[in-house]
Amino acid sequence: MSDNQFPADAIVIDVRTPEEFAQERVKNAINLDLFSPSFMLELQKLDQSKSYLLYCRSGNRSGQAEQIMRQIGFLKVQNIGGLAEVRDLFGTEFP
Repeated sequence: MSDNQFPADAIVIDVRTPEEFAQERVKNAINLDLFSPSFMLELQKLDQSKSYLLYCRSGNRSGQAEQIMRQIGFLKVQNIGGLAEVRDLFGTEFP
């Protein structure tokens, strides 16, 4: 990760749809679609002791995902905004 306030070992999660994720994404980000029926099941597979950075297109869905994650016990989770902000922070790739 770049020189910023985020933990170096944080896991970046893109909560957009798989179609959006396929167009442009942060390198090494994982995709957990907020609107997928399996979203909660996928969250439960994550290690709650790790740090997570969430983003989407505008910051709205990642904000919702942050609230959900906090409600189920995640403490180190942060909404880092929309793709434009994330692009400036981390850079993106076009698969």
